[in-house]
Amino acid sequence: MRLSKKNKALKILFVAPEASPFVKVGGLGEVMYSLPKALREIGHDTRVMIPKYSSIDSAKFSMTMAKEGLLVPKGDVSAAPENDQMICNVKKFLDPDNGHAVTYLLENEEYYEQRGSVYGYDVDPTRWALLSRGALEFVRTNDEWRPDVIVASDWQGGLIPNYIKTVYKDDPILSKIATAFSIHNLYFQGMFDHRFTSEMDYDDGQSGIPPIGDPRMSKVNFMRRGIRYADVINTVSPNYAREITTPEYGELLENLLQWSRMRQTSYPFNPTVKNLSTLIEDNMAILLQTAGSKDIKLQYSVPENIDVFVDINMFQTIVRNLVSNAIKFTGTGQEVALIAQKLNENEATISVRDTGIGMPKEVLENLFMLNTISNRPGTEGEPSSGLGLIICKEFVEKHGGTLWAESEEGKGSLFSFTIPIHDTQKNKKK
Repeated sequence: MRLSKKNKALKILFVAPEASPFVKVGGLGEVMYSLPKALREIGHDTRVMIPKYSSIDSAKFSMTMAKEGLLVPKGDVSAAPENDQMICNVKKFLDPDNGHAVTYLLENEEYYEQRGSVYGYDVDPTRWALLSRGALEFVRTNDEWRPDVIVASDWQGGLIPNYIKTVYKDDPILSKIATAFSIHNLYFQGMFDHRFTSEMDYDDGQSGIPPIGDPRMSKVNFMRRGIRYADVINTVSPNYAREITTPEYGELLENLLQWSRMRQTSYPFNPTVKNLSTLIEDNMAILLQTAGSKDIKLQYSVPENIDVFVDINMFQTIVRNLVSNAIKFTGTGQEVALIAQKLNENEATISVRDTGIGMPKEVLENLFMLNTISNRPGTEGEPSSGLGLIICKEFVEKHGGTLWAESEEGKGSLFSFTIPIHDTQKNKKK
């Protein structure tokens, strides 16, 4: 979604935990002031919604009541019984120094008045779930103004797209509102270290959202859910957008980000001539480290005289995903092998074989189907989004190739794909 003078004027609501001049802890607070202002200057109607912390000076910021007694359901049912709802107020501030820009402030005694700072509480996941659901309930019940787009920022806003696409998917008002999810720092995904999450605590991003106040909320990966369900994702810069789709900087979400990018836009495809052996070598350094951490023997055999015509980024993603998957589902002390060979004058075949746990027939049959994603943990509980193979299939087919799998439970798996060969001698004759 591109917002410019060429587009029609949009109504846009920014929802965030902080915004200048009310409260600012980091860069997000400044962005929540400057970005809505810049969009207003090119014709859009932008407004901001934040919690009304007790630290916000009500004498300095004179507010009016926009919604008194807003009932916010704790669970999945929008028409929840009264004892399953939280009571909030929404205050409204018109900034005389900023073109009378509108800011809404969500008021709740327990989570924002008694806890007056922005961050640092063990109930922060509940506070941000309340902000997300409270913003949506306000939009749903406020006839005065409704946005075309809601912009949620970082993990604190990740439940907004999730709520709209699941809990409110049949709501006649909210289901029509687009969501944009803005990533400023991918590292922070919730109230836990996402790199060391047990199989029991792992959040795949697809299960139901726990009720507000439920202890399970502390295990929810808000960032993953924002990425999975948002209509549009943006970041602080084009460079950061590229970085977070790589294993080095993707914080275990690189596959989900690549899948989201494919879903939203046409993925760039820029094939070029490259030596196959060199391409494989470029990927092996980090993969050998991963295999070594499980004492897995990783071998590869690639002829040196094969050139291929590939998009380098796509090809590297395919190889990394297939070999990483093989390592993930192979036990300590076992083997993984990559073998490449020339199939015919037009194609090469690359195969990745492991001696791991294999797959039952029902998993194998649905392996590349998006609506039946399998997110089985690895042999040491390694998390899996289940999207890596979907991405591999898309990228292989973009090159005109084919990806297939063979497997038997308890005996390992074999993944193979074809890739076009660049025949330099043939091109010279032409």
